[in-house]
Parts: sequence; structure tokens; C-alpha cells
Amino acid sequence: MYDKIRENDTDIFDITRNLNMKAENIKKCKDHIFYRKYTLDLYGREETYYKRFDPDLKQAVLWKRMQAGTHTPKDITWLKHEYVKQSV
Repeated sequence: MYDKIRENDTDIFDITRNLNMKAENIKKCKDHIFYRKYTLDLYGREETYYKRFDPDLKQAVLWKRMQAGTHTPKDITWLKHEYVKQSV
């Protein structure tokens, strides 16, 4: 699902319309969740990896709900949380 989301070029517009939020904010969240690479560790191990986040089915389904306009209040809370995290 992550590959399909990454390839999609209309989801930001759809989510913007469905949530009445700025496209630039949705794009920042999509970049943060699906595209950017980060230095990640494995639960405190000293070895780190520079990579994208591992795919998460719940997040992919949530993203699709927002795109379809069937989102829940918790989905919006999650999106706002991710927006704040990527802004730090």
C-alpha cells in the first residue's frame, strides 16, 4: 500500500478537500510519513539505520480513509500529530 500511496499524485488534493486543510500541510505530512529518510535505531541498540519508516498497515488504511472522505476524528488527530512531529 505504501508504494501505491507514494505513486499517487491526487491524494493530497483529495485529503485537502475532505479535511478542509492546506495542501502544503498535507504534503508535509505525506513527505514525513511516506518519503523522508531518518536515522533510526532499533529500540536502543547502538546500530542505527538511515531509512524510511517501516510500512504500517494502520497508517496506510488511515491515509486512504482521509483520501476517500471516510475519516474519523482520531484520523484527524493523528494527522495533526504527524504534522507537529515533522515540524520539530
